[in-house]
Amino acid sequence: MTTELRTDSTAADSLDAARPQLRTVVLADIADSTALVERLGDRAAAELLRLHDGLLIQALKQCHGQLIDRADGALTLFERPIDGLDFALRYQRGMAELGEAHRITLRARIGVHVGEVLVWNNPPDAVASGAKPVEIEGLVKPMTARLMSLALPGQILLSPTAQNLAVRAEGELGERAKGLRWLVHGRYRFKGVAAPMVVHEAGAPPHSPLRAPPSTAKAKRVALPWRLVAALAVAAAAALAALFGPWGPLRARPGLDFRTRDWVVVGNLQNLTGDARFQDALDTAFRVSLEQSRYVNVLSDLQVRDALQRMKRAGSPVDRQLGVEIALREGARALVLPTVSGIGGQVRFSAEVINPANGATVYGEAADAAGVDGVLGAMDSVVERLREKLGESVEAIQSASLPLEQVATANLEALKAYSLSNQAYADRDMRQAMALLRRAIELDPEFSMAHAKLAMFAYVTDDMPLMRRHLLLAREHPERLMPRERIYVDAHMATLESPETALERWTEFARLYPDFMAGQQNAALIRWWYYNDFKGAAGWFSQVANSHHPLRGISMQNVGEMLLGQEEVDQAQHQLAKAAAITSNSFYGAESDVFLVRRDYSSARTALTADSSRDTPGQLAWKGLRRVAWHADQGQWSEALQQLEAIERNPAAQSLASNPARFELARLRLLMETDPAAFRARVPAYLATQRRRVAAIGTTFDSSSVAHLLAGAILAARGGALKGLNAVLEEARPLSVGSGFHDRAMLWSALQAELALARGDGPAAGAAVGSIDASAPLLAHHTRLRALRRLGPRDQAERLARELCQARGRAVSEWSYGFSLLVPNLLDANAACR
Repeated sequence: MTTELRTDSTAADSLDAARPQLRTVVLADIADSTALVERLGDRAAAELLRLHDGLLIQALKQCHGQLIDRADGALTLFERPIDGLDFALRYQRGMAELGEAHRITLRARIGVHVGEVLVWNNPPDAVASGAKPVEIEGLVKPMTARLMSLALPGQILLSPTAQNLAVRAEGELGERAKGLRWLVHGRYRFKGVAAPMVVHEAGAPPHSPLRAPPSTAKAKRVALPWRLVAALAVAAAAALAALFGPWGPLRARPGLDFRTRDWVVVGNLQNLTGDARFQDALDTAFRVSLEQSRYVNVLSDLQVRDALQRMKRAGSPVDRQLGVEIALREGARALVLPTVSGIGGQVRFSAEVINPANGATVYGEAADAAGVDGVLGAMDSVVERLREKLGESVEAIQSASLPLEQVATANLEALKAYSLSNQAYADRDMRQAMALLRRAIELDPEFSMAHAKLAMFAYVTDDMPLMRRHLLLAREHPERLMPRERIYVDAHMATLESPETALERWTEFARLYPDFMAGQQNAALIRWWYYNDFKGAAGWFSQVANSHHPLRGISMQNVGEMLLGQEEVDQAQHQLAKAAAITSNSFYGAESDVFLVRRDYSSARTALTADSSRDTPGQLAWKGLRRVAWHADQGQWSEALQQLEAIERNPAAQSLASNPARFELARLRLLMETDPAAFRARVPAYLATQRRRVAAIGTTFDSSSVAHLLAGAILAARGGALKGLNAVLEEARPLSVGSGFHDRAMLWSALQAELALARGDGPAAGAAVGSIDASAPLLAHHTRLRALRRLGPRDQAERLARELCQARGRAVSEWSYGFSLLVPNLLDANAACR
């Protein structure tokens, strides 16, 4: 490296041609220089300054720097922050030695910052007239001056960017790093600058103050919230006790007590290359690489966003200071800050690990790549070394580390779309999240992680055919999935095969990856959706609700729904209120259910007016059916039918294959109350449509089709529309009895009982309802009631009628393939009460 920074040759003669360059600016000013001249006298001061200038020039040459200006302090320019810091340390030490030789105190204030500057050479005639040979301008220059003016005598203050880059290259200082300390002094708000800056200090005793500079008229220190102050104080006291001797200064760099399954916060990637391709894409890639570890737990970007919202800092980039605050709040053991920069024509990826207890850097790693194509490989190298330093065994790293280009994608645009999809999901915009995943797949059709994520989105929005399609696509390239994602895909596929098998797979997943929470969440869904096991599901959901999971607010809603399914209405309302404090997202309208159960129609209506502009087709149906139920429960039949028609007119709602069946089941039950003839007229078309869906199940894997067919047939039998129902019973038998789908088997038994009642076969009806157990859908239990009323004993019929009349919580909480039976359940409960 040369000892002088060269400007672009095309920019040598004019400012107009100057191009922005990323440089490190160091500004130094001799403390109390005027008083020094007065005390020494002009001649002695001039001799001292001559020696000082020699010291300054020597330090610049040793650190490859360039002197720009001496008018107001020494304005110097460097390629890299570590070179600027090296200069500052040499200069401070030389100043102290020069002062000691002359028996005076000689110290400087120094500021170090990194940013874009315009650099140009002045024409020779201007230089001859007294102009500086080289000029620089840019915001970095006044910001460095503000840091310098804040510094105490002998102090070196750095901006976050300069500190982050310098600390990672500390090893290049060699012996000069001995005793070097890195301190973070918190945020300072500088006059004329809107956003506060985190101020860092680097120095070594006895030449450095190593304390926070006090506020001045031009720089005010921003106080932390009192909880964080207390936490930092306790942490700092513990750190000092461990790191300081009884009398002496710091003797060793602080360590980090990191253990298996501890959590880390990942800060925002600093992209110092100016290459937009790295923005967003490398953030996600770094997380993916780190998440391959079963030793390290990474707080997801969703959880970090939630933390920022609670801190009233939504949208703020997670820098060193903010990352420390988040780690303290969330109980994370470490903060990791990644950076990508351009160094000598290469791309350098680096990361440092920070102990949030004291803000000190514990580890730092970096790797260089020849160009853009090699940056993911450099990232893999850095992550593997960091995992080893955090305590993970080499064997574990080797067994759970696949190249990023393999498990993610080498296409940075695809990776960026994947990353933006995660952000949209964090913003609860499921439609946009799914659209971005489709874009990522367009860019890289073999992007298995994107296929798996899209399958998950389809699962939670109840689009099982879409889920299966993308699970199969993810499976086509298993080598491009991390081991965890392979098990994840297989468990999701089991959901389409049999709930029993799926429950086993998700339970095993929860055991293998207890902090990932997908196992607990999906085991809970299986128990809820297919077994009506509200108590068992609540136990699994509670594990997620009480965790760090970013979507724990939705799990808290689910816990409330499970309590409602057990008729614990007061507890359910309390739980839903807690969920509302965590997330404003109403996933399926759970907050209205408590009010529907209590017949508090005014409050229920308010809860049902939430914005649905970002809802998926499944969500539109779930919430729309609640609005229909709101009218139907009050006997407002025409209004209920109008509301149903309004939902059906929404093209988005109709785009999901299972939604028309849900809407038609609600319509059939409403017509049973209001227009039996119209009900019987609509039944044949409904059954024909559902039979076609069932016939195609081998290719669509639309498991809701069988339940929709059986539910419609049960309603048809009750309403006297018996034609074709025996054929339905036989067609549904192999897909219900012994299928592993418990809910289908219960509905099949209910249809069998209804047909037996219709033909007057009491023993057959009794045998059929005898197989209906407590976890069967309410629709089947109302068939039991019909059989008991017909066959007796009367006391059992009355007891069951009272139970079903009071089961309003369960009526609204049963999943029934996307709340398909919500309206029939409520109307059946009202009928039981009558």
